[in-house]
Amino acid sequence: MHLSVIVCTYNRCRSVETLINAFERCERAENLDWELLIVDNNSRDATRQTIETIQKTNKTIRYAVETKQGLSHARNRGIEKSHGNYLFFMDDDAVPDRHFLTDVCKVIKDLPQVQIIGTKVISYFPDKPKWFATSGPYALRGILGIYDLGIHYRKLTPKDPTPIGSGLLIKKSWFEEWGGFDTRLGVKGNARITGRDEDTDLMINAMASGTILYYSPIPLVHHYPDLSRYDIGKLRLMFFGSGYFGKSFDKAGMKKILGVERYLLKRAVLYYLKSIATFFCANIQASVYYKTRFWADLGKLTGQVFEQNEKGIQFTEKIFNKIGPWVL
Repeated sequence: MHLSVIVCTYNRCRSVETLINAFERCERAENLDWELLIVDNNSRDATRQTIETIQKTNKTIRYAVETKQGLSHARNRGIEKSHGNYLFFMDDDAVPDRHFLTDVCKVIKDLPQVQIIGTKVISYFPDKPKWFATSGPYALRGILGIYDLGIHYRKLTPKDPTPIGSGLLIKKSWFEEWGGFDTRLGVKGNARITGRDEDTDLMINAMASGTILYYSPIPLVHHYPDLSRYDIGKLRLMFFGSGYFGKSFDKAGMKKILGVERYLLKRAVLYYLKSIATFFCANIQASVYYKTRFWADLGKLTGQVFEQNEKGIQFTEKIFNKIGPWVL
C-alpha cells in the first residue's frame, strides 16, 4: 500500500519542523510505502529553507507550493501532487502518535472497503484563558480540533459529528470521482473574514453522495492549537465567517422577514440576549459561548442579505470595527 500524509502550511516553519521530527520517531511499518507531502501556501517565513534542509537527510519528505491563497486550494494541490493510494490530511500544528504508521496499516487492513475514515484527534490547551471552554455545555465547538467518538470502529450516521480536517484518511480514488475541497471555504492567509469548515462541507457532500464514512480510534493525532489566534476579536470574525460562507439549507415554504429566514433571526436574537444575561450572571464561559452562536447566525443572516458577495464582507468589517468591541 502507498500512503501520502498531506500537511498544508502557512508561515509555521517551526510547527512543521516539530511535525516532521515526530514522524521521524514513528515506528516503521512493514510493507508501507509512504511520503510526507508539505504544501506551502505562500509562506513568507523560512518554511522552504527548513524543508529543503530536512530533505537532504530524509527522503520521505516532499515539498509543493500552492500560490492560490487558501487552505482548500492547498489541500487540492496536495491531492494532485500526492503519490499515495490513501491520503491522510493533518494540520501543521499537530503531530502523529508514535504508532501512527503501523496504526494506519491496521485501519486499512481492517476497513479495506471504506473510502473515508475520520480518525481520533486530541487537542491540548495549556494556559487557556478562563473564558475559553474546552469541555462541558459551553465548549467552543467547531474550533477545538477534537474528534473522539470512543475506542471502537463504527459507521458514522448523519447525527454524528463529522470528521475533522486534521484526522482524515481518504482513498485518492474517491477524490478522482467526486472532486476536492470547496475553494470558497477554508482559512485564507491573513484574511480577516473567511469561510471555514471546508472539511465539514466535504464530509456532508460525501454522505449526500452515498459514501459510507467510518470513525476509527487509530491512528491518533495530537493537536496543539495556537491560542493566540483565539482572542475575542478573532473569534468574532472566525464564527461570523463560518456562518457567512456556510451552506444554506433553505427549505421550501420557510417563512422570511426582509429576505432572511425568520427562525434564524429569532435564534440570533435569543443567543444575543443569552450572552448578555449570562455575562451579568458572571458565567463568562456561557456568555462567550452564546456570543459565538450569535456571531455564526449573524454571518448566516448577512450572507442571505448580501448573497455572500464582497459587499457583505466590507459592510461587516465597518460594523465590527466601529461597534463590534462594544456591542457584539
